[in-house]
Amino acid sequence: MTHTMTSRRSPRNLPPVFWWIWISLLVNWAGAFTRPVLALSLTAGHGYPVSYAGYVIALIGLGGVLGTVAGGVLADRLGRRPTLLLAHAVTAVAMVALGTASGRWQLEVAAFAVGAGSVAARPAMNAALADVVPPADRPAAFALNYWAVNVGVAVSAALTGVVVGFGYPAAFVADAAATALCALVVLLKVPETRPPGPPRARATRPPLRFDRRFAVFLLATFAIGCVYEQSATTLPVVMVGAGLTAGAFGLVQALNGLLIAVLQIPLTRWARRHPRRPVLVVSALLIGWGFGLNLFAEGLFGYAVVALVWTVGEILQMPVGSAVAADRAPGTQRGRYAARYTGAWSAAALLGPAGGGWLLDRAGPAAVWLACAGLGALAAAGFAFGTKLPREVGASDARNGERSPAPATGTGGGPSRERVTP
Repeated sequence: MTHTMTSRRSPRNLPPVFWWIWISLLVNWAGAFTRPVLALSLTAGHGYPVSYAGYVIALIGLGGVLGTVAGGVLADRLGRRPTLLLAHAVTAVAMVALGTASGRWQLEVAAFAVGAGSVAARPAMNAALADVVPPADRPAAFALNYWAVNVGVAVSAALTGVVVGFGYPAAFVADAAATALCALVVLLKVPETRPPGPPRARATRPPLRFDRRFAVFLLATFAIGCVYEQSATTLPVVMVGAGLTAGAFGLVQALNGLLIAVLQIPLTRWARRHPRRPVLVVSALLIGWGFGLNLFAEGLFGYAVVALVWTVGEILQMPVGSAVAADRAPGTQRGRYAARYTGAWSAAALLGPAGGGWLLDRAGPAAVWLACAGLGALAAAGFAFGTKLPREVGASDARNGERSPAPATGTGGGPSRERVTP
């Protein structure tokens, strides 16, 4: 605990490599114009039925599952930097193809490629951050990344209407341009960060070890992810069914984004003063039981108050969960561990909406919110068992013959020693 507390530094002192990755992330999400208009482009633009639009969107999710695995393996074998560049290049090309495709099979192939490329970048990026950011500073680093994503989404949402004014294909081309600009930042400013390892030791180490406690941690992440997915699936249906408008749900979503923008940094500072295990347990209870409180919500004010509860849980969970996943991984397997963590969220994104919708149809809103509360309690128990204490992280690193990254430097570790300037 003493090492954890004394090694923490101001976010301003994070390595320059981190800030270039952060800038690339902000640029990428600020240009994410496709997400809100894809369904409209397929239906209003191409004239396809809503069911086919759902099928194409599902193909993006399916591609993301493959991209998660491929991104993690490639990040460990080829390196973080080439994986990021390859993933961004695939995404940019596929995005243009998705916006200009004229037939069904072209749309389907492009959608799958967009999902695979965009998600493949996440394990590589998370592994790179773990390579250059010391363990004590990782929650702050991941919190800043999550803040950048939400700010980028807000910017893209504000600009989407302007871009779509030039036609639906313009949104896809602009999105691809933002992805290409993101890749350019990585190409020019982000060196390879993969830590070097003795070839003999790397050859004798199993390709991917089974980590029982990390498996429990992933199951807990999947459970809380299924709960969180209700924010965009069953929650709007229940609110409209209760007599509210779609605009009211939009206000709740806007409140969620505003709270993240305002509270992410101060709450992360608070969380850094506490062990990660209780923070994750509390976050799971806030998310699970927060959604459970929708059982008692009445009117827009009631749903807004409940949203405050689960948003605080979201703010605590996202960066700390990412940091724990990074801490758990041996240096030579950070990409694959990050892929497994990303995969838990991807699986929740696929199964959470389906499960929530099925339960809503069969048993009604009360069953959905009670299930969310139950999953929150199970996730809290899983995090209590599956999260290492700080001293256990250090012991694990010692057993693997590894050490924490050096404090902020201008270069990344690993084979490539190119200089990075702020």
